[in-house]
Amino acid sequence: MPIDAQQCLGFNDAPMSEFWAWSWRHRVGDANRFFVKQPASAAHSYGRKLVLAEGFTTIGPHWQETLWDNLKPAFDHAGTEGLNLLVWHAFVCSPASEGIPGQQYFAGTHLNPNVTWWEKSEPFFSYLNRCQFLLQQGLSWRTRLITTAITCRTSHSIAARTRPARTRLRLRRGDRGSDPDTDEREDAAGAATA
Repeated sequence: MPIDAQQCLGFNDAPMSEFWAWSWRHRVGDANRFFVKQPASAAHSYGRKLVLAEGFTTIGPHWQETLWDNLKPAFDHAGTEGLNLLVWHAFVCSPASEGIPGQQYFAGTHLNPNVTWWEKSEPFFSYLNRCQFLLQQGLSWRTRLITTAITCRTSHSIAARTRPARTRLRLRRGDRGSDPDTDEREDAAGAATA
C-alpha cells in the first residue's frame, strides 16, 4: 500500500533524514548523498521549526574524512537543502588508552578525541554551531509569503484611512514581520507628537 512520505514526515515534531560524507567508493554523486529536501519541505508545510539530519554518514574507506574538503562542503550543501540541526554520525567513546586514532565504529565519520585533527577542530565545530543557530532563526519562504500577504492586505486597508507618510512607515514595519500591537502603539505615539 503506498504511503504519503511528506504527510508521514509532517506527523513528526522534527522531520529528519540523512546526508553522507563524500566517498570515492560508495554513494558517488550528490543525488546519492543528500536526502534533506523532503524533510525540509515537510517541516515548512506543517509548520515545524527544526529539520534534522544524521550527518557525515559513511562506510569507508576508513579515515578518509577531512574538515576542509569533505565535511564542511557536505554540511554546507545539506544546509542549503534545509538542514538546521545536525545529528552527528557517530561520536565514539574511545579512551586515551586506545591510542591514536582511537577505536571506531565501522560506519560514520570517525570522530573521537583521539583522531589526529581533534586539537584543530574547535573552529569547525564553532562554525557548525553558528550555522545551525542562524538557520534555526529563519522562516521558510512559505511562512514569509503568507506573512507578507497578510501585512500587505492589512496595510492596504489602513492606507485608505491614514496619511500617506504613515502608510509607507507601516508597510516597512509590517514587512519586517514586527508585532501589529507594537506598530499601533508606535503610530499612536507618533500621532500624539505630530
